[in-house]
Amino acid sequence: KTVIERATLVQVKKRSGTESGKSFSTTLGINLQQCEDMLTQTEHAYYLFTTPVSTRSMLWVAPARLVRNLVQLNTSKASVPVAQVRDASCSYADFFLHYLVGLWAGDEDEDIVAIANGDPRRGRTPRHIVDIEIRRQSD
Repeated sequence: KTVIERATLVQVKKRSGTESGKSFSTTLGINLQQCEDMLTQTEHAYYLFTTPVSTRSMLWVAPARLVRNLVQLNTSKASVPVAQVRDASCSYADFFLHYLVGLWAGDEDEDIVAIANGDPRRGRTPRHIVDIEIRRQSD
């Protein structure tokens, strides 16, 4: 029996390569309207940043509200320096364990859960990155 369902909205962003193809951009493009749309729906909105394959390759996670503030502080208002994102983020492993499994992240609102579960009548498929089920061992 499901006791509670929670949903966390996640927008994935990937670092793009430079025109020469020899390195990666020093900024990450962020669509502020998209960010605002997520935050209007729920405070449980995050960005997942992918990094290029390297010896220190990892996934970074940052709250959408923080990302929005970093972009607003930047002069371009459409991107944020990679170093700022890196310094303000936690690793996906830490986010998964401490926020998702620890139940610090996730919105219980039925409308937000419905967004994550999709709406077949509108042609919207489920948008699950991770589906976690926690069970208590019965005595």
